[in-house]
Amino acid sequence: MNIKTIMTSILLASACSGDGDDTDVLAPTFTEVRDDILIPSCGFSTCHGGGEGGLTLSADDPGAAYSALVDVPSFVLPEETLVIPGDAENSYLVKKVEGAVGIDGDPMPAPFGIDETMAADIRAWIDAGAKDD
Repeated sequence: MNIKTIMTSILLASACSGDGDDTDVLAPTFTEVRDDILIPSCGFSTCHGGGEGGLTLSADDPGAAYSALVDVPSFVLPEETLVIPGDAENSYLVKKVEGAVGIDGDPMPAPFGIDETMAADIRAWIDAGAKDD
């Protein structure tokens, strides 16, 4: 066996091992979600950068974003929680970006929501525990 065959075997074996739950490996960090998705998509002055809907996401104060989202009720629908750690399905942030039935108003960011990859990243971060890094 040559070194390439050995390395390929090791990589394949490691990829196939484990319990199949690779959420921690694939989930983006909060900083990535905030800086790559939330602030560019929602944090401009006419939207949540200006505090629309009772939520402020600003590049000027990125540290405030976590405490504004996690375990916080929606300003518009207080019975809904924006981010429920470990439960993306019931997190109002996910419902808003995916345009779920029962949301108040339009999907965010208006008028169409965000793309599927971004929504999947938000879901992965929340399902992995919505940790602040």
